[in-house]
Amino acid sequence: MPQTWLADALGFSPSPSGKRVTPQTALGVSAVWAAVSMISGQVGQLPLKVYREVGDDGEREEARGHRAWVMLHDKPNEHTPADRFWATVATHILLYGNAFVRKHRDILGLVDELTLLNPQYMSVYWDGDQLIKQYRYQPPTGELQNYTPDDVLHMWDMSIDGVMGLSVISQCKASFGAAIARDEFEGGFYARGATLSGLVQHPNRIGPEATQNLKQSIASLFGGSAKSHQVGVLEEGAEWKAVGSPLRDLQFVESQQLSRTDIAVLFKLPPNYLGGSSGDSLTYATVESNQIQFALHAIAPITNIIATALTSDSSIFPQNIYNAEFSMDGMLRADAGARASYYKTMTDIQAITPNEIRKLENLPPLPGGDKVKLQTQERVSITEQATPGQPIPTNPPPEPPKTSPPPQLAAANNSG
Repeated sequence: MPQTWLADALGFSPSPSGKRVTPQTALGVSAVWAAVSMISGQVGQLPLKVYREVGDDGEREEARGHRAWVMLHDKPNEHTPADRFWATVATHILLYGNAFVRKHRDILGLVDELTLLNPQYMSVYWDGDQLIKQYRYQPPTGELQNYTPDDVLHMWDMSIDGVMGLSVISQCKASFGAAIARDEFEGGFYARGATLSGLVQHPNRIGPEATQNLKQSIASLFGGSAKSHQVGVLEEGAEWKAVGSPLRDLQFVESQQLSRTDIAVLFKLPPNYLGGSSGDSLTYATVESNQIQFALHAIAPITNIIATALTSDSSIFPQNIYNAEFSMDGMLRADAGARASYYKTMTDIQAITPNEIRKLENLPPLPGGDKVKLQTQERVSITEQATPGQPIPTNPPPEPPKTSPPPQLAAANNSG
């Protein structure tokens, strides 16, 4: 029997709607699929880089020569590219609250390859006092495998005990179960011909066999959305009486919008990303703020979980001067006008060089672009200004305005 966290994730306890909620069944809801694929896909697109600290002031640089660069940035293993690997890790965290990565070592004992482990088949055991973990992994077609923290890198989301992550699917199964029930109800409605069920009133008493035959005959002729709105004929004085509410009372669109809004909130997405309601109309400012919300609340927590787990693993980074981090500059980049204004301000206060700007814009460097420019009349490079000890050239002081002579003196000059 799986542990409590896994049992909840596998849907052993029913939801209030009576539907069994698991990560697989939840993904059958279009809004859940869209939310998970949107977040995980974006995480996969972000480059995972290795940085090295080069000073005591927090300065750092990319460590492309580090042995873990290719493994994390390009290809964790020979079968899986980095974008698909980290997108899958993000999917596991979103659905199960936990992700497990198998660490493979070279002959020197250093981690040189990472592979994915399905959290559905993982059980975690630990000593409550010393937190000595043991991982037991048994896929359906394989033997039981016992791992230690030296073999498995465990990443987890929001947690109560600080050891195991909580799954949003299992913790909020009421919302997901209601969404599943709504989808099934709507599908059944259309399967019945997009019309509500009714009663057949017969003037005579008929037996059970005749009743069943009549019911099956009507269902075969008019059941299903493809057969809806056809003309029916009832024999022997039978009369059809519809039972139920009008179509407008079902409010399918409103129910779907409510489900999408709930799911968007659970996955920390702006509701309009999933077709939900945010309570106001979309404007340019709303779109821009939604992008920032998406980056800061939906993406950043996942990338931070992954990067922190990698950085803290001494078998991947034995020296604490290296760390892993996802680059989110592209996501947090504003529109072209705002970026231009920001770059101009930073250039005017000598805080950034032209080549640093070009690097942020994914452009190649320019010769001489590593010099800080000073905002003067001629925009002279700070390294090309006057020799030390001389003042920095500025604009010359304006000449005093020319004044006309007093009226008395002007009259005397004219009379002479």
